[in-house]
Amino acid sequence: MVERIFQPISHPTLREIVAHQVRATIFTGKLGPGARLIESSVAKDLGVAQSTVREAIFDLANEGLVVKEANRHTKVRRLDGRDVRNLLAVRLRLEPPAVELAVRQADADGLDSLESQVAIMRRAAGDNDLSTFYEADVRFHSKLAELTENEFLVQAMKPLRIAPIAFILGGLRTVQEVAYKPLAEQHQAIVDIMRKGDPQAAAAFMRASIDSWHSFQLEAGSPWEA
Repeated sequence: MVERIFQPISHPTLREIVAHQVRATIFTGKLGPGARLIESSVAKDLGVAQSTVREAIFDLANEGLVVKEANRHTKVRRLDGRDVRNLLAVRLRLEPPAVELAVRQADADGLDSLESQVAIMRRAAGDNDLSTFYEADVRFHSKLAELTENEFLVQAMKPLRIAPIAFILGGLRTVQEVAYKPLAEQHQAIVDIMRKGDPQAAAAFMRASIDSWHSFQLEAGSPWEA
């Protein structure tokens, strides 16, 4: 089989571009937890139709980044201590078994798709581009779920997409304390273990990584209780 050198060029839709712009403001803390998103204002700022913004916000709500309230207002999700503890509990129950299953199911192309996100994370870490870093982090975990080839598990893991930025959604401002380069290498280590075809080792490493990330959030000055 001939190794692919170039990757196909994809053209994002306007809806995707708007979603990316809103994500960036959240990932960098410019839109903090609880901040209200007004569709008409976002549409005016970005120079797009309000319907496009509405569609983008729908996608962001599915990702768990924003919540639509009963009065039709949309706000950036705010996580409290209980939310984070619940998120951690679900991650520990779903992600280690998911990576174990992915090891059994994924082929070389699937693992390459994970590694491509790590490459983006590395570059973003070098550039201190937090938005790009976290978008790649979220895509990494989304692709990992897809590699299980279990559509029910993929759906169950969708709410976990906010896990990499839980500390931002909790109002923690010390994002500069994150060691981005080592964090990228931690994701590379997951891929490396998966390539060795050891499901149990991959699951154990994922479990340890989740515990480590949660500990960082607590030690970095979060108001959350352990």
